[in-house]
Amino acid sequence: SRSPPSPPRPRRPRLRAREGRMSSLPSGWTMMVDSSSNQPYYYNSATGTTSWTLTEGGSARPGAATPLPNGWEARFDAGSGREYYIDHARGVTQWTAPQATPTPPAGNAYSLPAAGGGGGGYSLPPQQGARPGSDLTAADLAAIAAIEEADSREEKQRRAAREREENNGGGGGSAGGGSEYDGLDGDGELRAHEWVSNKDANSCFLTGVKFTLTNRRHHCRYCGQCFAAAVSGKKIAIPALGFKEPVRVCDTCHAQLEAGDPVCISKEVSRLRDKDATSQAQGLRALAEWAGFDPQFAAKPLIDALDRLGIFARLAELLARERPSNVQAAAARLLANMAYYEAYLPPLAAAAGELLRPTVALLTSSRSPLETKTQAARALALMMDDEAVRRLAAAEGVAGVLLEQLLGTDCPDALLEWVAGGLTRLASADEASARAVARAGGAFVLAPCLGSASPAVAEEVAALLSVLCEVDGEARGQVAEVGGLPHVVALLRSRTPSTREAGLMLARDLCRSSKVAGQLVEAGAAAPLLNAVTQPSAPADLVAECLRLLLAMAGASGGALSRVQAG
Repeated sequence: SRSPPSPPRPRRPRLRAREGRMSSLPSGWTMMVDSSSNQPYYYNSATGTTSWTLTEGGSARPGAATPLPNGWEARFDAGSGREYYIDHARGVTQWTAPQATPTPPAGNAYSLPAAGGGGGGYSLPPQQGARPGSDLTAADLAAIAAIEEADSREEKQRRAAREREENNGGGGGSAGGGSEYDGLDGDGELRAHEWVSNKDANSCFLTGVKFTLTNRRHHCRYCGQCFAAAVSGKKIAIPALGFKEPVRVCDTCHAQLEAGDPVCISKEVSRLRDKDATSQAQGLRALAEWAGFDPQFAAKPLIDALDRLGIFARLAELLARERPSNVQAAAARLLANMAYYEAYLPPLAAAAGELLRPTVALLTSSRSPLETKTQAARALALMMDDEAVRRLAAAEGVAGVLLEQLLGTDCPDALLEWVAGGLTRLASADEASARAVARAGGAFVLAPCLGSASPAVAEEVAALLSVLCEVDGEARGQVAEVGGLPHVVALLRSRTPSTREAGLMLARDLCRSSKVAGQLVEAGAAAPLLNAVTQPSAPADLVAECLRLLLAMAGASGGALSRVQAG
């Protein structure tokens, strides 16, 4: 005998007539589903009574109503007319009923057990005039009949929709509209409200081409959007939605399903295009969370699909000042997570003209929460890894904006890391920007931050100070003046390669001043450098850099030379 059906797609429990073939039940009996437990029970329309089970002859068995264990559900297989059982906890099915030993239902043997009683609470929701443990009232029966009638109408509409789709060769109807049930799947698992309505889809979701009598719409069974035939001709099974046989999907969803992507980008982009702010924020967060943990988000086919869907231009619109704060925050986070991947830099650079200004406005706005400011600064810094974006940022005066944030009275570590990172990128490429930061007293503000408890902050600050000290002699003295040299020595002693490298780079530029080089030796910089040189396992490039720095310190002055030798 064949195996029982696989567990169906979960759906919201609802009081309704049991789907499937009913001819196997005795005359007058109907199988129903209890909304609170999703368990089947039987209703006799002649007597108005209910029971969990039936005997062979069709009568209720007093005291034999044994509810299923928690997590189990009984369903009818329409193909065989047999009842089978689903364990939702393990995702398995079986023909035989699972064993359980609950207390038999209290009260009338033909009624459902009372809520909270020994029967596990498998009862209908309390209604006006109903008594726990008693038969269903006339109001209950009228409500059930109304639901059954509505379900019957829905089934007829779904059947008609399937017939239209088959007759039209799988098309979604004419360009002017059509039934909202047009193009529904064969087993009715995906409801019409989960698909875009024909009347709301006048053009292809991917290409933007208008639908006509000859260029007809087709629903993708995965994302629910409407597409032209040219970009929705592929088929694939979608077991998660109940489609065990291949069904029509758009090209984007087909590629995602084959790759096993956890998020449907077409569905989330549709939320971004929605006018509702809650929907927009939901779509932005879903994409941002995926980008934050999965490198697969940077796969080239996915980036190309997002580009075709117009997400980068849409991001600029969602970052705009007039948008709700939750939408702006989610948009800034998504932009920053995208910019983290080098593969996203070309499309982001192409849209930089639209993205830079709203992102800068978020950073400077007094209404923006710290997290939103931080994500905006992070996005700016990472985007400026692209040369074209750096040039545009310099022309737009982004360096001045970042400098204002740096010199502000309240620049927490989380924000400082990316403000410093953005300034480093700009100052490295533009000497005028570096000198402007140095003249504004940037070294005075930055040097104490070398001692930050966050290695990432200390590294970014050291990198920026290195650029400033390279082009401005006064900046070197300012680092020493505000007590920054002991922090530089601490960086040199770090066991973290990136932190040690940042310290070496800054120390090298500080040693351009003989006075500061001597002060570095007095602060204890020679010892960690000599220790690194004498380590047998030290990388050759590290040894070479330490030797160059030691020679720079030794050559600064005779006094410095003797102290290095003594070390």
